[in-house]
Amino acid sequence: MHVVIPANTLHQVVITGTATQAGILTLRGCFVQAPGGIMREYILPLYTIEEEQRLSRKRRAILSEIGRFKYSGPDCSRTKVKQRKSVETGVGSFQFLECKVVPEQPLLRIRRASVTHGALMLYDGEKYVDIVTGCYHISLPSARSTLRITLENVSSISIDFLHLSFEDSTMAPAQKSLQEGDLSVFETYETEYNLIHKPAFSWDHDETKTILPNQNLTLTLGCFGKVGW
Repeated sequence: MHVVIPANTLHQVVITGTATQAGILTLRGCFVQAPGGIMREYILPLYTIEEEQRLSRKRRAILSEIGRFKYSGPDCSRTKVKQRKSVETGVGSFQFLECKVVPEQPLLRIRRASVTHGALMLYDGEKYVDIVTGCYHISLPSARSTLRITLENVSSISIDFLHLSFEDSTMAPAQKSLQEGDLSVFETYETEYNLIHKPAFSWDHDETKTILPNQNLTLTLGCFGKVGW
């Protein structure tokens, strides 16, 4: 990765990579090389509390040694080396950022859907209701519609299991009313019946099949109109 850093500025670089196999990925740091210079490794450990305390003591010791004594003659260099060794004693244990790389997982995406402009209008009620009044035969509009969704397998693994779960805006109020227990016996039965037997969305499990890599599967979802949905 080549980066141009203007003078007297800070520049943030995002380094990306792809794990080649499953396991523990340890991030130690990075290698940096300036034009015309040599490559240098920068270690970026995650310091523990003990390590932070050790480094703090080390910095305080260095500051306290600066300017305390003045030496001259041949013993000057040997004394400074001795002081530096006494300050840098005790090497702490570094901890690095670790990531657990899991095996490759299947990945689906919605390729297309039959919803126009992201909205669907439904009537409230049941399916087709036939009413015979005298010599007239009336068929009310169906409250159940279908929604087709095309899924695409964008991974390199075949997908042999698919499960869809749905949640709509009428479920939470109904479940809350059942938990509070303020409904009558009739209202409790109707609420539970609607939650179990009249879901807003439904789908046919028989439509599912193995989706090979880079292949599509179209599912048909049933939509049932409810007031307040």
